[in-house]
Amino acid sequence: MDDMTNSDSNRGTQPPRLIVRTILLLASVIVIYTGLWYALSEYAKGLIVDWVAAQTRLSIKPDHTGMRRSGFPFAVRWSVANPRLETRWAFGTIRARGESITYEFSLLSPLTLRFRITDPGVAVDGHPDELILRAERLDGNVSADGSDGVTVAYRLDDIAAAGVGAARSATGSVSLSTESGQPERLLMLALDGVTTPYGERISLTGAGQFEITARLRGDIGSTDGADLVGWRDAGGAIELETLRAAWPPTTATLTGTLALDNKMRPLLVGAARLRGESKLVDGLVAAGSLKRSRASTAKSILALLARPAADGGPPVLSLPLTIRGGNVRLGPLVVGSVGSIVR
Repeated sequence: MDDMTNSDSNRGTQPPRLIVRTILLLASVIVIYTGLWYALSEYAKGLIVDWVAAQTRLSIKPDHTGMRRSGFPFAVRWSVANPRLETRWAFGTIRARGESITYEFSLLSPLTLRFRITDPGVAVDGHPDELILRAERLDGNVSADGSDGVTVAYRLDDIAAAGVGAARSATGSVSLSTESGQPERLLMLALDGVTTPYGERISLTGAGQFEITARLRGDIGSTDGADLVGWRDAGGAIELETLRAAWPPTTATLTGTLALDNKMRPLLVGAARLRGESKLVDGLVAAGSLKRSRASTAKSILALLARPAADGGPPVLSLPLTIRGGNVRLGPLVVGSVGSIVR
């Protein structure tokens, strides 16, 4: 009888014990997970701080004060309000700012860092209060492949550019990757929905699209004047694999090699394929790069040089495009001039 009573008593205490053990197990898991999350957040903060230090060594001065942690339990986020960045390049000081920047690590993808900058803007020397470029936001990510390879990709939306006489608004994406063991960097740029204040004057239809694939040969360093001279003297160059601009009814494709001459002016040896060359001439006139009195002559020369297209479309014009001695030449025509990029 006593044995039966003890057995019933034991059965009566088992459910409470099971519940207690389950609660203790869950509590242990939560404590361990919280500790891991906190450790990962500190690790992420260290990466950000190291990145800031690396930029400082390249003469880039980011302001990342007041970092705030969030994202628990499924992500790690660090946010900075009113981030600022200043750097001196060969052509002057660049100042960038934003409303906020947020870095995010996903626990499922620890090798990828995502970031978002809201209301980014850029100003340059001489116009500290006038933004030459602004956007609604900038989204991007930094991914590592487990070795030395790192890929950086980011997207700018609703871009507005001023003071450049060209793109008024656009959406696009830019990606930059560094290949392991290779002294080159691959740059890919795509812009679409580009409009220009000259569009109505020269009868462009719709919006333009731009695509660039290029390789940066050599390490530019901090891009101040001395580093650029060293990069040039060491054989540094930009290989333009493809530069394509499509703005109905005009399209242009460029390939070539871009470097710097002994006066730090751009030096280009390339080839261009054009369709709708008359609109290109109109655009050069509207932008002030070509005198109106020379436009008719330029159109006549380019029309004579154009050849029928294999696909039955508008004639194709294939010409060398060069920049030498500060002059920009398209075939026999001087279409512009450039100066030193170092102040």
